[in-house]
Amino acid sequence: MKWSTRLGASVLSVVLATAAHAAPADLVLTNGKVVTVDDQFSVASAVAVRDGRILAVGDNGEILSLAGVQTRSVDLAGRTVIPGLIDTHSHLARASQLWVYEVRLDGVTSRAEAMRRLRERAAELQPGDWLITLGGWVEEQFLDSPGGFTLDELDQLAPNNPVLLDVNYSHRYVNSAFLELAGVPVVNTEATGPAEDAGRSSLLGTGGKGLTEAMIDRDVTGRATGRIGGGGFAFSQILALLPVLDEEQVRAGIKLAVAEAVSHGLTTVYDGGGFGIRRDTYQRVAELAQAGELDMRIFHAWFMMPRTPEDAQEMLTQVRLEQPDYSNDRAAQIGLGELLYAPHLDGFDHAMEDSAANRAALKDIFSVAASDQWNIQMHMVQPDTMNVALDLMDELSDDFALKPLRWIFIHADMIDAPALERMRPYNMSPSLRSNGLIGGAARQALLDKFGEDALAMPDLRMVQDSGIPWTFGSEAPRINVLNPMMSLAWAVNGRQFYDGKQVNTRTVSREEALIAHTRNGAYSVFQENRLGQIRPGFLADMVVLDRDYLTVPEAELYDVRAVLTVVNGEVVFDAGAQ
Repeated sequence: MKWSTRLGASVLSVVLATAAHAAPADLVLTNGKVVTVDDQFSVASAVAVRDGRILAVGDNGEILSLAGVQTRSVDLAGRTVIPGLIDTHSHLARASQLWVYEVRLDGVTSRAEAMRRLRERAAELQPGDWLITLGGWVEEQFLDSPGGFTLDELDQLAPNNPVLLDVNYSHRYVNSAFLELAGVPVVNTEATGPAEDAGRSSLLGTGGKGLTEAMIDRDVTGRATGRIGGGGFAFSQILALLPVLDEEQVRAGIKLAVAEAVSHGLTTVYDGGGFGIRRDTYQRVAELAQAGELDMRIFHAWFMMPRTPEDAQEMLTQVRLEQPDYSNDRAAQIGLGELLYAPHLDGFDHAMEDSAANRAALKDIFSVAASDQWNIQMHMVQPDTMNVALDLMDELSDDFALKPLRWIFIHADMIDAPALERMRPYNMSPSLRSNGLIGGAARQALLDKFGEDALAMPDLRMVQDSGIPWTFGSEAPRINVLNPMMSLAWAVNGRQFYDGKQVNTRTVSREEALIAHTRNGAYSVFQENRLGQIRPGFLADMVVLDRDYLTVPEAELYDVRAVLTVVNGEVVFDAGAQ
């Protein structure tokens, strides 16, 4: 992509002339490389902000002329500025419910460092506290000593507090205090051997049976090793054991989770809900937004997963009582999703349960969504599942205007060209996940199953070349790292961050990836006239980077970090002040 280093002179002069007779800027950033991600991918050297919006973009002299005595001035010293990054499928709100106990291992390549972080948090624990890491890591990333954690290690860390370190719904590591809480004996001489590891689809199990002995990994003497298998089904049982925090603790968790997100340059998420989400958590999010205490933008879907036609009708009774809010630019419910109807849930290793009755139930859900103007996020991995949805949309298109609703296929790892073409008339966009960047055993299993075809899951290059706007839906923080800069790196080089192993060859350019994570993301949350670009009149969400993402050697892409994050014109993260 060819950059334009000149902004429209007439537009800029009008902005500057208007600004000269108004109040000075609240914030100016000068002496940098401001990558606007506008239609021309313009690059400037400075930007001014007033009242939460971009006032002007131009050269240093022009922007400095807008400053006053109260203006905060930041000398970028040549650093690059990009628009705030937007993740169109995250589970940040759910994660925030327990964030006061969370220790993140995202991006940690040393087991010694992981133990240091866990030990540091363990030393702060009070009676009743948990020590939790819910996803975003794999054992293979510890290059000094790949592997998990033992019961003895975790007992030494926290002898009296439950420990739960979950690995992407696949398996988890726990201590004796956790086993006691779960009613599982540390020693069972009648049971030995490794735990059964089920796929993530087992989250759809009926539940209610608790952790079974087959899920517990034991040595030859029957002593628990600290590893619990059972895939997603085991996790669904563990959910009942996790603490339920009060309103103030949840608010504190939201603030902590948001602070972590903005420290990585993530300024907006479309939150998909997820298993274990409490709807009142979104009420806490809205309260913080109304009080001016929410340092990012959180749009969300109403998480739902009816399992039968009767469940679907009961759910739709509730949906009909509410309406989406597309006008709010800080915190709002705009969609339904992600598992709209359980029988049509699919994955790499299992197909949907399609039938006439199931299609009718999904069509009812689509009809209500279309009638009440809901955006929807649909968890669909295989083209066959997408085509069922598209068939139903075709049937409904004479009765409803679907194009303005911008329905989304999330994950869409195996999307193909025919499905993409069928999406085009409906203004749909795929939200593609970047969890291949942490890869590990799950990604290797995919490579073993599909061979070279797995190197095009998802086929970023095909989707980009189609001209249909696509976005990043990371599934962070349980299934992926929270840092969006790492997603950008993966989209460009297709490699696991810790060992450089190639897991995707159908990559895109740096500019294309950045557009997907900014301008296209804004479109998916109905904010394309407010967010995703550094452009006069747009909301002032920006990220200053420690090095130039567009020119840094590819080997350093995973190391690019945010040093300053601005949301709505306010500095919400400053590495220099930490």
